[in-house]
Amino acid sequence: MKIGIVGNTHKPKVRPAIAGFVSFLNKRKIPVIYTQALIEFIGLDESADTVLISEMGGECDVVVVFGGDGTFLATAKEIANSNVPILGVNMGGLGDRKSVV
Repeated sequence: MKIGIVGNTHKPKVRPAIAGFVSFLNKRKIPVIYTQALIEFIGLDESADTVLISEMGGECDVVVVFGGDGTFLATAKEIANSNVPILGVNMGGLGDRKSVV
């Protein structure tokens, strides 16, 4: 099984969340593939397996999306034809108590 990772590079909380998840996967020797947008954001080295988001569905068995609704929906649109399942990790602010008036 190969896990695809997508993340919203405009949300600071995404970086440590991805790092923790990738550490978990690495300990279990589960291969990871990243979108190219994450190369600089999380400091990937040249050996990291990366693809364009439009190619993600053809390269992995499941895609994990770190971001808000917009990131999730944009990813779903990009990989819709691949029928690969998507798991969303909500890093948005809609459910935060701070945003409740």
